[in-house]
Amino acid sequence: MSFTAVRTDATGTHPVGIRYANGLGPATHMVTVNGAGAYTASLPPTGGWGANGMWNVAFVDLPLIAGENVVTFGKGVNYAEIDFVFIADEL
Repeated sequence: MSFTAVRTDATGTHPVGIRYANGLGPATHMVTVNGAGAYTASLPPTGGWGANGMWNVAFVDLPLIAGENVVTFGKGVNYAEIDFVFIADEL
């Protein structure tokens, strides 16, 4: 799954928040930014799935360029339902 309009004003490493639900055991997703890198997002169990209101937020530090970025999540161990991403240090 890719998020295609992850926008920042400054090039550098940014904490990216991932809102997710995970009704299974510990999960990971592999993450790339603009087609490069190999980062891991750890998504602990939330006790249920998003339909039940069991959301949580995890963070991963990612190198972003100024302007639009494409952040792509791939399968790791188990899986989680990812709802949206946001750049935490720009809130």
